[in-house]
Amino acid sequence: MFLKKVSQQERIEAELQLVKIDVNSETKLYRQLSMLHLTTSDLQYLKAFQPYIERHLNEIADLFYENLGMDPELIKIINEHSSIERLKISLKRHIFEMFNGEIGENYIQKRERIARVHVQIGLPIQSYLAAFQTLNIAFMKYIQQYTAHPEDRHSILTAISKILNLEQQLVLEAFEAYLEAGRQQIAEQRDKIGQVIVQSSENLAAVAEETNASAQQLNAQAEQLANYAYQANERSVETEQRARDGQSQIQSQAENMASITHCVEEISQDVECLTAMSQQMEEVVVMVKNIANQTNLLALNASIEAARAGEAGKGFAVVADEVRKLAEQTKNSTDTVSELLQQTNGQTTKLDKSLVAIQHSVKFGEEGMQQTEQQFISIMDSMNETKSQSTLMVQEIKILNEVIGEVSMAFEEVANATEELADVSKKLKESIEA
Repeated sequence: MFLKKVSQQERIEAELQLVKIDVNSETKLYRQLSMLHLTTSDLQYLKAFQPYIERHLNEIADLFYENLGMDPELIKIINEHSSIERLKISLKRHIFEMFNGEIGENYIQKRERIARVHVQIGLPIQSYLAAFQTLNIAFMKYIQQYTAHPEDRHSILTAISKILNLEQQLVLEAFEAYLEAGRQQIAEQRDKIGQVIVQSSENLAAVAEETNASAQQLNAQAEQLANYAYQANERSVETEQRARDGQSQIQSQAENMASITHCVEEISQDVECLTAMSQQMEEVVVMVKNIANQTNLLALNASIEAARAGEAGKGFAVVADEVRKLAEQTKNSTDTVSELLQQTNGQTTKLDKSLVAIQHSVKFGEEGMQQTEQQFISIMDSMNETKSQSTLMVQEIKILNEVIGEVSMAFEEVANATEELADVSKKLKESIEA
C-alpha cells in the first residue's frame, strides 16, 4: 500500500476499521481493559495507524536494539539465549500485532509467554519497562509525521498509551507471578531445609552417639587385640627357644647316630674277621680229621701186622689199638668242632645280616634326622619372621589404639556439637513456623 504524508486537514477514517475485543467479562483481563478504558474505538485508531507503523518496523527495531546496546549486560544476556537479529524479527511481529485491532486470549497468552521468557533469562524489569518508553518515543515520532488533525493525533496517542499500558501490566503481572512463585518456592524450600536440618541434626546426633559407642567398643577390642598381640609375641619367643632346643637335640642325636654307625662298622669288621678265622679253623679241622682217618688206617694196618707177628707183636698190637682209639676220639672231636664251627658260621651270617639291617636303619635314621633338622631350620626361619611381624603388629596396634582414642574424643565432640545443632535447628524450625 502506498502511503503519503497527509495534509493538514486530512482525517484518519478509523471508524471503518474492523476490530474485536474477545474477552470474557468474568475475567481479570476484562476488568483491566475496563480500568484502562481500552475500547473498540481505540483499537480502530490503532488498526488505522498500523500501515504507517508497518512501514517503519525496521527503523523501530533498529532504534530499539541500538538503545539496548548501550548496556553491555543486556547484550550479554541476549547473546547467551538468542541473537539480536532473531529478536528483531520477533519484535517487529510483536509491534505489528499491537496495531492489529484484536485483543483476545491468544493475544494475551503471547504477551504473557514473552514476559515469562524475559523474566526467566534474567532481563531486569527496569530495562523491559524502558523498552516501552523507546517504543513510545518512536510511535510519537510517526504520529507527528502521519497525523494532521489534532483529534486524530490525540486519539492515536491515547490508544497507543492504553495498549502500551496494557503490555506493561502484563509484563508486571508476569514478573510478579514469577517472583511470587519464587517466594513460595523459597518458602517451601526453607521449610523443607528446616525440616531436613532438624531431622538431619537429630539423626546426626543419634549416629554420633552410636559411633561414639562403637569407637569405645573398638577401643576396648583394640586393647584386647594388643594383649593378644603381646601374648602372641611372647609365645613366638618361647616357640623360637623350643625350636632352638629341638635343633640342638637333633644335632646331638645326629652325633649319636654317627657314633652308632661307627660302632656297627667296627662290629661288622670283627664279624668278617671271625668268619675268616672260622673258615681257617674249618680247614684245620678237616686236616686233623684227615690225619685221624689216616692214623686210624695206620693203626688198623699195625694191628694186622702185629697179629701176624704173634707173640712178638702183642705189645705193638696194644699200642696200635690205643692209637686207633685215639684216632677215633680225634675224629669224633673234629666232627664236634666242625658242627660247632658250622653253628658259629650260621650265627655270624645272621649277625652280619643284622648288622646290614642296622646299617640301613641307621642310615635311614640319619636321613630322617637331617630332614628333621631342616624342618627345624625352616621353623626357626618362620618363627623369626613371625616374631618380626608380631613386633610390628604390636607397634601398629599401639598406634591404632592412640588413633582410636583420638577418634573417640573427636566423636564425643561431634556428639556435643550435634546436640547443640539439634537445639538450634529446633529453634529455627519454631521461628519458621511462627
